Amino acid sequence: MRAHLPAGLVAFVACSSEPFVPPPPPPPEVTVGIASTRIGADCGTHGAQEGVPDRIPCEQTAVHLAVRSPAGTSATTIKMKRVELLDREGKLVEVLTAHSPSKWGTETFVAWDETTVPGQNMAVGYKLSTPDWTKIPNANKRSFKMRVTVMIGSSERTLEATAELRIEDKNNVVT
Repeated sequence: MRAHLPAGLVAFVACSSEPFVPPPPPPPEVTVGIASTRIGADCGTHGAQEGVPDRIPCEQTAVHLAVRSPAGTSATTIKMKRVELLDREGKLVEVLTAHSPSKWGTETFVAWDETTVPGQNMAVGYKLSTPDWTKIPNANKRSFKMRVTVMIGSSERTLEATAELRIEDKNNVVT
Protein backbone atom coordinates (compact mmCIF):
# COMPACT_ATOMS: atom_id res chain seq x y z
CA MET A 1 0.00 0.00 0.00
CA ARG A 2 1.35 3.36 -0.92
CA ALA A 3 0.42 6.56 0.94
CA HIS A 4 0.08 9.78 -0.96
CA LEU A 5 1.07 13.00 0.79
CA PRO A 6 -0.49 16.33 -0.11
CA ALA A 7 1.68 18.58 -2.24
CA GLY A 8 4.33 20.39 -0.24
CA LEU A 9 4.25 17.92 2.67
CA VAL A 10 7.39 15.93 3.20
CA ALA A 11 7.72 12.94 5.50
CA PHE A 12 10.97 12.22 7.34
CA VAL A 13 11.89 8.96 8.95
CA ALA A 14 14.75 8.95 11.43
CA CYS A 15 16.87 5.87 11.80
CA SER A 16 19.61 5.28 14.29
CA SER A 17 22.00 2.49 14.92
CA GLU A 18 22.11 3.50 18.62
CA PRO A 19 19.99 1.31 20.93
CA PHE A 20 17.17 3.08 22.82
CA VAL A 21 18.19 3.93 26.37
CA PRO A 22 15.30 4.95 28.66
CA PRO A 23 15.81 8.12 30.72
CA PRO A 24 16.91 7.65 34.32
CA PRO A 25 14.16 7.54 36.96
CA PRO A 26 13.37 10.85 38.65
CA PRO A 27 15.34 11.52 41.82
CA PRO A 28 13.60 10.69 45.12
CA GLU A 29 11.60 13.50 46.69
CA VAL A 30 11.18 14.79 50.21
CA THR A 31 7.54 14.35 51.26
CA VAL A 32 5.63 16.03 54.08
CA GLY A 33 2.29 15.11 55.67
CA ILE A 34 0.31 16.26 58.69
CA ALA A 35 0.84 13.84 61.59
CA SER A 36 -1.40 15.62 64.12
CA THR A 37 -3.01 18.92 65.03
CA ARG A 38 -3.94 20.42 68.37
CA ILE A 39 -5.94 23.55 69.11
CA GLY A 40 -6.49 25.13 72.46
CA ALA A 41 -6.06 28.33 74.44
CA ASP A 42 -2.81 29.75 75.75
CA CYS A 43 -3.86 30.06 79.37
CA GLY A 44 -0.42 30.84 80.76
CA THR A 45 0.01 30.70 84.52
CA HIS A 46 -3.21 32.55 85.26
CA GLY A 47 -5.69 29.93 84.11
CA ALA A 48 -8.34 30.52 81.46
CA GLN A 49 -8.17 33.77 79.50
CA GLU A 50 -10.92 36.29 80.04
CA GLY A 51 -13.57 35.94 77.35
CA VAL A 52 -12.44 32.47 76.27
CA PRO A 53 -15.44 30.13 76.14
CA ASP A 54 -15.68 27.64 78.99
CA ARG A 55 -14.11 24.25 78.33
CA ILE A 56 -11.54 25.40 75.74
CA PRO A 57 -8.50 23.40 76.91
CA CYS A 58 -5.37 25.16 78.15
CA GLU A 59 -3.06 23.63 75.54
CA GLN A 60 -0.55 25.01 73.09
CA THR A 61 -2.05 25.16 69.60
CA ALA A 62 0.31 23.20 67.33
CA VAL A 63 0.76 21.16 64.17
CA HIS A 64 3.07 18.15 63.82
CA LEU A 65 4.38 16.98 60.47
CA ALA A 66 5.84 13.69 59.26
CA VAL A 67 8.81 14.39 56.96
CA ARG A 68 10.18 11.61 54.76
CA SER A 69 13.61 12.28 53.25
CA PRO A 70 14.75 9.20 51.29
CA ALA A 71 18.41 8.35 50.79
CA GLY A 72 19.64 10.05 47.65
CA THR A 73 17.87 13.34 48.32
CA SER A 74 19.71 16.51 49.20
CA ALA A 75 19.25 18.33 52.50
CA THR A 76 16.09 20.37 51.90
CA THR A 77 14.55 23.27 53.81
CA ILE A 78 10.99 23.00 55.07
CA LYS A 79 9.29 26.33 55.83
CA MET A 80 5.82 26.87 57.23
CA LYS A 81 4.22 29.41 54.88
CA ARG A 82 0.63 29.64 56.15
CA VAL A 83 -1.65 27.95 58.69
CA GLU A 84 -5.39 28.45 58.41
CA LEU A 85 -8.05 27.44 60.92
CA LEU A 86 -11.20 26.51 58.99
CA ASP A 87 -14.71 25.63 60.06
CA ARG A 88 -16.19 22.23 59.25
CA GLU A 89 -17.33 23.44 55.80
CA GLY A 90 -13.86 24.79 54.95
CA LYS A 91 -14.59 28.49 55.51
CA LEU A 92 -11.62 30.47 56.87
CA VAL A 93 -11.98 31.24 60.58
CA GLU A 94 -8.52 32.65 61.31
CA VAL A 95 -4.93 32.62 60.07
CA LEU A 96 -2.52 31.32 62.73
CA THR A 97 1.16 32.18 63.04
CA ALA A 98 3.67 29.31 63.16
CA HIS A 99 6.77 29.64 65.34
CA SER A 100 9.32 27.62 67.31
CA PRO A 101 10.04 24.79 64.83
CA SER A 102 11.14 21.62 66.61
CA LYS A 103 11.98 18.01 65.79
CA TRP A 104 11.68 14.85 67.83
CA GLY A 105 14.98 14.06 69.53
CA THR A 106 15.57 10.90 71.53
CA GLU A 107 13.04 11.67 74.28
CA THR A 108 11.56 15.09 73.59
CA PHE A 109 11.18 17.78 70.93
CA VAL A 110 14.27 19.95 70.41
CA ALA A 111 14.90 23.09 68.34
CA TRP A 112 15.06 22.44 64.60
CA ASP A 113 16.72 24.49 61.84
CA GLU A 114 14.02 23.41 59.31
CA THR A 115 16.47 21.32 57.26
CA THR A 116 15.89 17.68 56.36
CA VAL A 117 18.49 14.97 56.84
CA PRO A 118 18.81 12.72 53.75
CA GLY A 119 17.84 9.13 54.49
CA GLN A 120 15.89 10.00 57.65
CA ASN A 121 12.22 10.22 58.48
CA MET A 122 11.52 13.03 60.93
CA ALA A 123 8.70 14.06 63.26
CA VAL A 124 8.65 17.87 63.39
CA GLY A 125 6.35 20.38 64.98
CA TYR A 126 5.44 24.04 65.02
CA LYS A 127 3.77 25.92 67.84
CA LEU A 128 0.93 28.10 66.57
CA SER A 129 -0.63 31.32 67.77
CA THR A 130 -3.82 30.79 69.76
CA PRO A 131 -7.06 31.45 67.90
CA ASP A 132 -8.99 34.45 69.17
CA TRP A 133 -11.73 32.38 70.77
CA THR A 134 -13.68 35.50 71.78
CA LYS A 135 -14.44 36.08 68.08
CA ILE A 136 -15.50 32.48 67.30
CA PRO A 137 -19.15 31.86 68.31
CA ASN A 138 -19.80 28.55 70.10
CA ALA A 139 -16.15 27.55 69.66
CA ASN A 140 -16.37 24.86 72.34
CA LYS A 141 -19.13 23.08 70.40
CA ARG A 142 -17.62 23.18 66.90
CA SER A 143 -15.32 21.08 64.76
CA PHE A 144 -12.47 22.68 62.88
CA LYS A 145 -10.02 21.86 60.12
CA MET A 146 -6.46 23.06 59.73
CA ARG A 147 -5.00 23.88 56.33
CA VAL A 148 -1.20 24.07 56.26
CA THR A 149 0.88 25.41 53.39
CA VAL A 150 4.56 24.46 53.51
CA MET A 151 7.52 25.19 51.27
CA ILE A 152 9.58 22.07 50.56
CA GLY A 153 12.69 23.54 48.99
CA SER A 154 11.17 25.71 46.25
CA SER A 155 7.90 23.71 45.96
CA GLU A 156 4.73 24.76 47.75
CA ARG A 157 2.38 22.08 49.15
CA THR A 158 -0.96 22.52 50.87
CA LEU A 159 -2.11 19.90 53.38
CA GLU A 160 -5.38 19.66 55.31
CA ALA A 161 -6.45 17.78 58.43
CA THR A 162 -9.24 17.78 61.00
CA ALA A 163 -8.34 19.78 64.10
CA GLU A 164 -10.54 18.81 67.03
CA LEU A 165 -10.71 20.52 70.39
CA ARG A 166 -9.96 18.07 73.18
CA ILE A 167 -12.74 18.99 75.55
CA GLU A 168 -13.18 16.97 78.71
CA ASP A 169 -16.54 16.75 80.39
CA LYS A 170 -15.80 18.23 83.82
CA ASN A 171 -19.17 17.00 85.09
CA ASN A 172 -18.24 13.36 84.44
CA VAL A 173 -14.83 13.16 86.15
CA VAL A 174 -14.30 10.32 88.61
CA THR A 175 -12.66 11.53 91.84
